[in-house]
Amino acid sequence: PYRIIVTNTGSVATSGLTIRDTIPPSLNLIGSNPPASLQGNTLIWNFGPLPPAQAVAVEFACQATQGGVVANNCAEAGTPDGLRAEACASTQIVAGSLSVDKRGPESAIVGAPVNFEIVVSNPGTAPVLNVRLIDEFDAGLSH
Repeated sequence: PYRIIVTNTGSVATSGLTIRDTIPPSLNLIGSNPPASLQGNTLIWNFGPLPPAQAVAVEFACQATQGGVVANNCAEAGTPDGLRAEACASTQIVAGSLSVDKRGPESAIVGAPVNFEIVVSNPGTAPVLNVRLIDEFDAGLSH
């Protein structure tokens, strides 16, 4: 999950605090803690006063819809007093992918061995787990 922590580094309590984070198009929101209100694709958390040297934290989880870099996922914190802060994070989203290629002769002699080659590869950017390969033979072939 993404985690946003806002700390009051001043010597006076804020009169309130709002945190905003816009979810990029390549991410789908799963949930947030505490629950945020959603305006379009922007998460919004509103808090009361934040005392000096205190912090508030929010988290949200997303599911990626495509691979690549999620850049400029920026959060903004602000107060009614006009204080503002912003922080950004970039996330590399990786995705596994499978490719299967089967090669064999165009013809064969009855009773002679026939060799096939099956190549399974992952052209993606992440491991693929629990892969199972099933090959069905023609009725004229036996293993």
